[in-house]
Amino acid sequence: MQNNLNYGYRRIQTMLKRIGLLVNKKKFQRLIQMENFFGILKQEIYYGKHLGLLTSLKIV
Repeated sequence: MQNNLNYGYRRIQTMLKRIGLLVNKKKFQRLIQMENFFGILKQEIYYGKHLGLLTSLKIV
């Protein structure tokens, strides 16, 4: 199994199940936490306020 930080515990557990290793969910999560094996969390993108293009124009 490759070291891919995008894999979560569910995906890794499914891969282990495919090769024949059955591991309890809680025990598996505890093992991952003990080994500090955490995936990278995607950060939210902040776009800021868009005031629009017509804010500086005067309507006559």
